[in-house]
Amino acid sequence: MATFQTQVMALTGLTISSSSTFPTEAQLTQFLTDGAKEIINALPGSLLSLCSSQETFTSTEPGSESETLNTGKILNVLRSDGDIDQPCRQINSENKGRVSDESDMSYAKITDPVYYIENNKINVLPSGGSCKYSEVAYPAVVYSASNVAAFPDEAEYLIPLYASVKSLQNKMASMSSEIPRNSDQDGTHGPAGASTQGYEKVRNYIEVEEDTELSSATIASLSSEMQQFVAEYQWYQGQQAKLEADYEKGLQRLRT
Repeated sequence: MATFQTQVMALTGLTISSSSTFPTEAQLTQFLTDGAKEIINALPGSLLSLCSSQETFTSTEPGSESETLNTGKILNVLRSDGDIDQPCRQINSENKGRVSDESDMSYAKITDPVYYIENNKINVLPSGGSCKYSEVAYPAVVYSASNVAAFPDEAEYLIPLYASVKSLQNKMASMSSEIPRNSDQDGTHGPAGASTQGYEKVRNYIEVEEDTELSSATIASLSSEMQQFVAEYQWYQGQQAKLEADYEKGLQRLRT
């Protein structure tokens, strides 16, 4: 299978290499990683389990929570009762004291354990038990990779689509910033004789060298260059819109 870098270049017409600048390989890696995260956040519950990893810890007394979460997407929590893993029901952290009180009707038992999340930490009661939980993992997707582990196959093609949209936006942003420099309309009007490029160079030909023939040839050349520049920008703009529509359509298919 082709790498994500190759796929994005095929979709966008861009050249992305170790020496490219819009986008760089590092930027492409970020776009791919961001795309995987956005797609996971849009996945239906039936596919989330394909993006999860299991973590283990020993539960502690309320107030001494120690298991830090990496994400807020928790799929299930289990606590061993010594024989089997019992499913835990979630409670609000403000009730952790009540479920630890044997005289309270909501007291948590090893056959009916509970879990809560507080200050980015997860804990299970009764304390002292061997616990497991599955959490959704967000992968880092490198430009040179050709697949993503722990990610549904039916959604993987959307990652290079997302990255292609962002790569084209990156390229167009760089082109927009270059328009003043290419046309030399930088808002300043220095001495014509000091100009060495663009339309201010034409001023030099007219005002200093009085060479209208050369100035006309330069204007024609610059106009042709600008037309090519605009055509290239418009192609990128159209391709970005098409790929974005394909990406959104793919997300909708996953949700149905």
